Amino acid sequence: LETIREYARARATELDDATDGAARHADYFHQLVVAAEPMLRTTQRPHWLPQLHVELDNIRSMLAWTRDADPGRHVDAVGRLHWFWFATGQWPEARQWLRGALDLPATAAPTLARARLLFSSGGLAALQAMCETSIPQLQEAATIAESHGDEELLADIRNYLAMSFNAVGDDRAESVVLLARPWLKASNDLYGLRLNYLLQGTSRFVTGD
Repeated sequence: LETIREYARARATELDDATDGAARHADYFHQLVVAAEPMLRTTQRPHWLPQLHVELDNIRSMLAWTRDADPGRHVDAVGRLHWFWFATGQWPEARQWLRGALDLPATAAPTLARARLLFSSGGLAALQAMCETSIPQLQEAATIAESHGDEELLADIRNYLAMSFNAVGDDRAESVVLLARPWLKASNDLYGLRLNYLLQGTSRFVTGD
């Protein structure tokens, strides 16, 4: 397949079609990432994860090309891959893409795209108890998400912020958990609720209950 890919790339360059082909390729695999994102936190995850695994080299190519050619699409795609990275444990690669995306001028403004990147980066750091990194990133992400009224993203951020607070013995953890719960209940987000109750239990344990 690599030989075929190299040949196709060379022929596209000869025909002056390389840029157009790369754009179509990027559009297709960006749309795959967009379609997969919400499904990766549902019972459909076993169906969608293999699809992303099979296409991972194509997704990487899309990310590499869009970083310079289409930064807006790049930032959106990187920010939507968090559940894939969380589920597969490919955290070192995720950190590289996230660090690169956060360094782009396109992510300097307090947009939802920046909030998603900060959530993903901070969430990965929280999972590894790297709280000096996770807490400020998640707090900034929460401020942005709240200002934009994105309750779904805000609930996710609060779960992982509570995880970090638990890791450092900060008694704010339970109050953050409870702030996240109403949206999770209203939307019947079983994935988020499972984590939310676990975090509340951990908070009680940490504080001696």
